[in-house]
Amino acid sequence: MADSRFVNLTPHNLNLLRQDGTSLDIPKTGTIARVTSTSTVVEVVEGIELSATEYGEVIGLPEPDGSSIFVVSGLVKGRPGVAERGDVVSPGRLVRGDDGQPRGAAGVNVRL
Repeated sequence: MADSRFVNLTPHNLNLLRQDGTSLDIPKTGTIARVTSTSTVVEVVEGIELSATEYGEVIGLPEPDGSSIFVVSGLVKGRPGVAERGDVVSPGRLVRGDDGQPRGAAGVNVRL
């Protein structure tokens, strides 16, 4: 099998489902693109903390290299400065088999 242009920057192995029903299996690389965050407890209700989370910068996302398509989480893809990049995508709609178990993602999301 030829090398894929897709580079998986999520913490999970990915199965991208093709139109013909086959899948492109993309192993995790060990590099994870993430969004920094800070959570603050704003209230406690019945012993349960209610937190507000502020999201910050994206870390772990390489600069464009002209040939790779980087697969990241939807949260990373939606951040300013990333959402506009044509080389960054997020997994598409989750597809489940007849048994209810996940089979893979129906392609990828180019824009959010």
